[in-house]
Amino acid sequence: MPRCLLIDLGNSRIKWALASSGRIAKQSAMAHSGRWTAGLDKALAAAITAAGSAHCVSVASMAMTRSLVFCLRRHRLPVKMLRSQRSQRGLRNAYREPWRLGADRWAAMLGVRAFGATDKSWLIVSAGTAVTVDLLDSSGRHRGGVIVPGRQLMVQSLLADTAGIARRARASGKNRLGAAQGHVFARNTELALRSGAHVATVALVEKLRVEARRELGHYPVVVLTGGDAPALALKLKCKSLLVPNLVLRGLLAAF
Repeated sequence: MPRCLLIDLGNSRIKWALASSGRIAKQSAMAHSGRWTAGLDKALAAAITAAGSAHCVSVASMAMTRSLVFCLRRHRLPVKMLRSQRSQRGLRNAYREPWRLGADRWAAMLGVRAFGATDKSWLIVSAGTAVTVDLLDSSGRHRGGVIVPGRQLMVQSLLADTAGIARRARASGKNRLGAAQGHVFARNTELALRSGAHVATVALVEKLRVEARRELGHYPVVVLTGGDAPALALKLKCKSLLVPNLVLRGLLAAF
């Protein structure tokens, strides 16, 4: 059976894997700068050669998305792009205008429905450039979501817009003596920024889990995906399920 190439083109990384007979091979990933490069062509080359078709989702710029599609079609691969819909595979979109929901979030919810027990409710946390949190009840109804900057964006925004913090962060980066690695209360500005961003993300997820219980009458299962998900899982007080290839699972289930 021809293999399908699954591709998730995000804001700062591209993730891909081959799938066959309903099974997904190991996910690969590569950072990108927002522009398509020969390096991306080269990274995808082996997977493209081995595939008979491609299923893709993109939240990157239109230029990046067009470049991805051009790359695939240049190799004569049939391409299907996932877009958020009002309903699909038993999943129902909470947005009045379905297209406004990020297609990666839609894919993640499809992924949960594909591999998880359908009698459970889910709090789906994608921790990457942005942190998105979506609540999905046991009937497949999307209850809505939350979006905040990811850890790196939080740090970058402070460094860009606060001259004093940026100056002190540069100085602390040169002298880390006494820095309390792993402690919440950091002893230099650089670590204080990183600790604050991490604590904020952890607190957000735990707060939203409590809010979900108020809405549903029970706690949902917390499922984590995205580049920052492993670090987040280590700090959460509640149990969580780590699924690195959740969006790719959704792509496989969508078509």
